[in-house]
Amino acid sequence: MGNAVTERVLREFAAFFFLLFTGLILLGRVFFDRSWATFQDNTYLILPIFSHISAAFSNGEYPYWMNTVMGGIPLYNNPQFSPAYPFYFFHSGLYSTPLEALQQVHYVTIFHLFILHINSYILLRVLRLPIIASILAATFFAFSPNMTSYAHWVSVIAPYSWFPLLIAAVLLVFEQKHARAGISLGIFSVSMLTLAAASQPLIHAVYFVLILYIFHSFRVIRAGEWARLGKVTLNLGIMSALGVIVSSPSLIPALLDFKHMIRWVGDFPPVIGNERISFEAFLVGQSEIKDLANAVFRTRSKFLIGNSFIGPIALFFAFLSVFEAKRRPIVLLLFFTAIYGLLSSTGGHLGLAHINYHMPFLNKIREPQRHLFLFVFSSSVLAGFGFAYFIEAAEKGFKCVLSRKHVIAAVLFAVFVSLVAFQARKEAVMPQQALWASGVFSLGLFLAVPAVKGWKQQLLLAAITGLAIYINMVQYPVTAPSLKDGDYFKPENLASHRVLEEISEIKDIGDYRIIFEDGINKQTWAINASYHGLRSF
Repeated sequence: MGNAVTERVLREFAAFFFLLFTGLILLGRVFFDRSWATFQDNTYLILPIFSHISAAFSNGEYPYWMNTVMGGIPLYNNPQFSPAYPFYFFHSGLYSTPLEALQQVHYVTIFHLFILHINSYILLRVLRLPIIASILAATFFAFSPNMTSYAHWVSVIAPYSWFPLLIAAVLLVFEQKHARAGISLGIFSVSMLTLAAASQPLIHAVYFVLILYIFHSFRVIRAGEWARLGKVTLNLGIMSALGVIVSSPSLIPALLDFKHMIRWVGDFPPVIGNERISFEAFLVGQSEIKDLANAVFRTRSKFLIGNSFIGPIALFFAFLSVFEAKRRPIVLLLFFTAIYGLLSSTGGHLGLAHINYHMPFLNKIREPQRHLFLFVFSSSVLAGFGFAYFIEAAEKGFKCVLSRKHVIAAVLFAVFVSLVAFQARKEAVMPQQALWASGVFSLGLFLAVPAVKGWKQQLLLAAITGLAIYINMVQYPVTAPSLKDGDYFKPENLASHRVLEEISEIKDIGDYRIIFEDGINKQTWAINASYHGLRSF
């Protein structure tokens, strides 16, 4: 018994280092002279606020208020991020200058991608998937174009990095055997998610957990296990209540002050408090129906935020997971959330925006493409189930792999992919090497794996896992903008900082508020002034 436990622990440690190694390879090109924090939203919003919060902590103060811009703005009730979230590292003295903030936010973003990778693996192991299938699915998800596109906003990727761990905790509560571990893990993950950003990720998390609970309750009620349902409900209630308490520094002030909150919605009038966003603004960034093909092959589709790509290999494994539906009913739920998320991205084209517009809190998520998170997350988990199913079939030999149902499934999927490829032939930009790799992958999958046994099969499966990841990454390689291409290095911005630095040396200048007039953008001057301790309107 002891040897078995030791072997299991060693395997998990080995998997952890393999995940770390995989992440380092995939992120290798973004470590140096690159930054996800180069865009305008970061340069003139996130980075200055992070700098102010860090400076406040360094001075022994709590950053309740940022008094340098707009006559002063509150920070304690900001749903975008909380000063209490530990993994923004506000207490570490980072972000002291504009350039340091630009670099450090990039590394904090990379850190959260690693968290997302590990937490996704944990979820898949809680779902009882084999290690190799868990690694494959976790990598598909964590380094999908959808999640790496979120990396441009640290306050979006940070909360989503805790989403898989929260789902894992809820599933442990449902099992009851590990209810205490699930409650503890749930309190930690939901509080981290909420403190990182009590906004869109929290809404998706609440709805996903609610769907899981309804699905689980239906199954338990059908079995007549009312006592079990009551215990699960109580444990989830405890987890939620304690999670709210731990995350209360962010959640409670945001909810209490919600009626005064101003949401800027681009070219449309701002939304104040509980006002309903206009339906036209709610549809900004919706995908066209033809853009759905991007889920299979990379196309020229434009995405305001997020990305639907999951790739033919991941989709094939997700398709195979249908054979696990009877043994693992959660597969059906994941198919529902995947399809709903994908179709929701089309906004009003397929009518789902008319449903989401009337759903409480879900109607706060204004860009339909943001729901692609649900599609990519659910599809990646389904791919893990499908790959695990294939491994099990391959261990039984050719007869099982090439059974009638599997051949029919493969033919149907091939027809589906062919139709999508034909429909998107003018829009597809899939590299030739990916096409060749897909062919080799498919051939090796069905012919080579059942032909070997034992450690040789495990080695082959590991190679296939690497090839599957490569096929995805060659279409959407993980990259970040060059550091010097960002807004910070624009001549007018650098000139602004030079002027503001000289102004900051004027005696007692901090006792006054400054009006900026440069004929270009007074707001950027006012934001930059906050780095130098200057106050404006």
